[in-house]
Amino acid sequence: MGTHKAFIASFQRDGHWLVSGVTSTQIQLSKSFGRKQTKAVSVLLERNSSGRYSLTPVTYAFKASVSHFDYFMEEERWIRNKNVFRSLVKTLQRVKMWDGIDNKDSFIQVNPGNKKANKTKIGNELKNLFDNFPKVLK
Repeated sequence: MGTHKAFIASFQRDGHWLVSGVTSTQIQLSKSFGRKQTKAVSVLLERNSSGRYSLTPVTYAFKASVSHFDYFMEEERWIRNKNVFRSLVKTLQRVKMWDGIDNKDSFIQVNPGNKKANKTKIGNELKNLFDNFPKVLK
């Protein structure tokens, strides 16, 4: 497991996610997704006292387009797009941080409320992403 500064440098060299904020215990990563790279998402990695990290939910700024009223402040929503998760996990694996994530087994799960999804297939995709990094890249 590397040091906090070494992880920041690794993310910068990797270049897939932008290091958009840093404190002595946090690393904020950002990336644009979407057809025209219009949706900016961010995730916060928080270092605990043992030197390991926890992921916070990946968020994006949401603006209601059909409501009569809206707040002046931006609303932060959690993203659930599997391409975003795939990109994040691959990056964490490439920079050798994935094994140092404490909550990787309790970070995301297959949505039990989605009646249209093949939960076995989606569950296998998630397991392959987390456990079998070399197979995912092929």
